[in-house]
Amino acid sequence: MSAVVTARLLGPPEIRIDGAPAPADLLWRKNLALCLILWNAPGRRAPRERLLSLLWADRSESAARHSLNEALRVIRRGFGAESLESTGSMVSWTEPPELDTDLFARLERHDPEAAAILVAGAYCEGLVLDDAPDFDGWLDAERTRWRGRMVDVVVRAAREREDRGDADAASSLARRAVAVDPHSNVAVRALIRSLWLAGDRAAAFAAGTAFATHLRHDLGLPPDLETTELLSQIGRDRRSAASRATGQPTARPPLVGYHDELRALLRPDGLDGARLAVITGSPGSGRSRLLEECVARAELASITVAMLRAVPADGDHLDAATLGLANAGLASAPGVATAPPRAIASLVAHSTLWQERFAEMPAAEPLALREAFAQLVVALSGERPLLLAIDDVDRLHPDELRWLLALLRNVAGHDIVLLVTATLGDASAAIDEMIRAAGREFPGVVCSLEPVSVAVLAGLVDWAVPTWTDASRERLTRRLHAESGGLCGIATEVLLAVQRGMSLETIEEWPALDQTFDATLPVTLPEPLVAAVRLSFRRLDDETQKVAHIAALLEEPFAGTALGLLAEISDPAVTDRCLDTLERERWLVSDARGYSFMARAKRRLIQTEMMTPGHRRRLEAQIAKRLERVHAAIND
Repeated sequence: MSAVVTARLLGPPEIRIDGAPAPADLLWRKNLALCLILWNAPGRRAPRERLLSLLWADRSESAARHSLNEALRVIRRGFGAESLESTGSMVSWTEPPELDTDLFARLERHDPEAAAILVAGAYCEGLVLDDAPDFDGWLDAERTRWRGRMVDVVVRAAREREDRGDADAASSLARRAVAVDPHSNVAVRALIRSLWLAGDRAAAFAAGTAFATHLRHDLGLPPDLETTELLSQIGRDRRSAASRATGQPTARPPLVGYHDELRALLRPDGLDGARLAVITGSPGSGRSRLLEECVARAELASITVAMLRAVPADGDHLDAATLGLANAGLASAPGVATAPPRAIASLVAHSTLWQERFAEMPAAEPLALREAFAQLVVALSGERPLLLAIDDVDRLHPDELRWLLALLRNVAGHDIVLLVTATLGDASAAIDEMIRAAGREFPGVVCSLEPVSVAVLAGLVDWAVPTWTDASRERLTRRLHAESGGLCGIATEVLLAVQRGMSLETIEEWPALDQTFDATLPVTLPEPLVAAVRLSFRRLDDETQKVAHIAALLEEPFAGTALGLLAEISDPAVTDRCLDTLERERWLVSDARGYSFMARAKRRLIQTEMMTPGHRRRLEAQIAKRLERVHAAIND
């Protein structure tokens, strides 16, 4: 019976015979090189003269032929007498081994993820023949050919993972593509994209700038136009600048189970006129997470983005969303200079941020604020498509909700998308009108997020506890699904705590289906959520806990500078570090107006579980006194 021979060539070469490593003499460099030439030759056969010229050109003819015959003898002894057939002028491989390159070729078109698993490095990485320059030239050509194919497959696999919301897996694949070809613009763009979508803005920026530096140093070339534009785009984002200062990655669970929703919301065929997209779902269903994913992808696609997180207090202000969106980076967005002077004058009159940006602009008679904003978005959409994103739009005043629909009617024909989230069950008549309009009056879609299936939740469990046994992960998945009702918000928070060492064995009471982080308060929060949040809070350092205590007692949204002042932290860098930590650990979220808590229950738990009543009263008194001093200083 013939031996089973397998060879891995997509990385450091490895040959096994019947599962065991091949004999050392078989792996001698020229013997291995002879195998490679035959395995890659048409029909797995090559003329003797071709083999001699590639491997033994530096020897006399008789010595070269002797060396070839000796190599063939060693190969037959290792692989079997019938493995090679040698005639007077040709050498043929009669029983080819199982090559990973053959399997790769079968998989690369229809299953790039399976093909990507085979990629462990450059083709025959590390193999060099110092005394056979012709072979080295042949091998370089083979490596170049395989390098392009491997990078293409791994990048496509990364994109498939990215499309399924698993940015961490996508970044791992993209790193593999960069390792295969450190000078590939395609590979580094995949890495930048995946790191950006994973929330690690610092690493995304660092990867791009390091690539540009190495490319210029090694090849004397700049990145191509597409990579340059991508680097410029992520460099403009203020959050990437802040995260670069901390050097800390953002923990971001994968977005499981929403592949179809992402495709529907993002329109793979691009923007064409005004659109309305609404994400609805129960508390804890992942509405905000899906919105954030769409925003991150829009930023990478060179779409101008203004994002607002509505807070309960916004319902008392008629123009909260208008001003919030205007201040969400639109003052410096491409195309803002083409806005009518009267529109800019109106925004300058209502916003200190616009005052600073257009301090030198000649005075003009202002328009009404909403009319000014409408003219602004039309001007911006003439430069680049525009995405207006509002999380928890149901918190806004109903009159402003109706005005947002009127705005879309007035900008029909311009590439503007309004993307909003709304809590299912809390909808007002204005929200119902907005939901009816999406896909009917306006091109667009309504994505109603349902509880995820056991299979989808299993993917989240696999991400959180990959080292657990299959049986343990299956039990955890069933328990999470049954007790959480398939809501990712609960499952994610508990799994993050499990990652940090929380044991579920002592937790008997699990959350009822309506007791989620965003449920209307007051409620009795379930034990697993309280335990998970408590563990997360205790992992914060003392200064960050102090900032969180004060944040929990302020009206949202609040500015980072106010937190530092009230916490009596004199060094702004320390305050920034604390805020970055709280945002990274999913306590706070931010937009152009400032910070707010990711979920109301987290704010409540700090007030009730993370400080005593006496501590809270003392802090409230201290905050009041400090605010008095601030107001007095301003008045003076």
